Amino acid sequence: MKNFPQNQIIGGDFNLDLNTKSVSLFEENGYQNLIKEFCIGNTRNEVSWAQYPNHEKQHFADFLFLNSDFKINYFAVPYIEISDHLPLILEINTSKN
Repeated sequence: MKNFPQNQIIGGDFNLDLNTKSVSLFEENGYQNLIKEFCIGNTRNEVSWAQYPNHEKQHFADFLFLNSDFKINYFAVPYIEISDHLPLILEINTSKN
């Protein structure tokens, strides 16, 4: 991604725990980890956990990483069971002022 110098937002279903090396590599390379910064408790829900009742609950799968000083107006992960993943909602200020 270093070949793309513009502002970047990388997000999606990484299926990783918060404390894995893959996640820390983003942080080590200058990306903000919004899940960590905003102290989000989980990005999964009961829909996911009910599928595997005999397994330990996976609390994280989805992440948002930003490589620049975006002006974040709002970030939330509301507990809404419309999928086995919770929605990640990000609002940034795109004005040049």
